[in-house]
Amino acid sequence: VVVLLAHGCAHQGSDFWPADHCQRCLGLPEEVAILRAVLARGYLAVALTSLDRESGCWRPEDLPRVEVALEHLYREERLPRETPLYAFGASSGGALVGKLA
Repeated sequence: VVVLLAHGCAHQGSDFWPADHCQRCLGLPEEVAILRAVLARGYLAVALTSLDRESGCWRPEDLPRVEVALEHLYREERLPRETPLYAFGASSGGALVGKLA
C-alpha cells in the first residue's frame, strides 16, 4: 500500500518527516504521528510539496505533477499497478486528494 500525504496551506511535504531526518524537515507533531501510523502498518509513505511556495496551497496545476510523481514512484519501486494508493490531505491537501480520486 502506498499512502500519499498532502500538506495544508503554508506547509510542505517535509513537515511529515522528523526534524532529524533531513535538513528541511520540520517534523510537525500531528504530521509525524500520521507518518508513523502509516509506517507502522508497513505502508510506503510519500509526501510531496505544492508548487506554490508563496501560499503553500495546492493548485490545479499541481495535479499532473502529483500524478507523474506517483507514476515515477510505482515504476522505480517496481510496485505492481494494482498496489493500492491511499491518500490523506489536510486543508488544501484534502482538496487535492479529492481531485485525484
